[in-house]
Amino acid sequence: MEIIKDNFPAVFEKDVFNNRKLRNLVFDDTKELKKLEALIHPLLKEKLKQLIRKNSIKNEILFLDVALLFEMNWDIYCDYIIVADVDKNIQKQRVMKRDNVSETDFENIIKNQESQKIKKEKADIVINTGYSYGINKVQLIKFIEEIL
Repeated sequence: MEIIKDNFPAVFEKDVFNNRKLRNLVFDDTKELKKLEALIHPLLKEKLKQLIRKNSIKNEILFLDVALLFEMNWDIYCDYIIVADVDKNIQKQRVMKRDNVSETDFENIIKNQESQKIKKEKADIVINTGYSYGINKVQLIKFIEEIL
């Protein structure tokens, strides 16, 4: 958090991080977004590599849930890529509820990601998550059984 505080002091109020301020700052200014990404992405990449190394010792399946997988070129670390696909309106409602963000925030988040069409083209499997949890789980288990 210190790296954020050092580079974006305006997003702190009395040493308390304000995620909404940071979100607004970087979505309103692409230079600020690039600055944030330049600071955070290398740290995240190192964490990812540590996680992969740790997991490789156990020789178990490792799932990554990474919204910017393709944008950060992390797909090179994946044997298989599963893309969760759902109608954009359902996705919007889920994200807004989960992350407590506005519709504008949601649109800003989405515009900084690879299009869903391209993600689906790059995927090994696409799972339509517009169904119930149980059906989604069955789809995922079926794919895991196939690759094992």
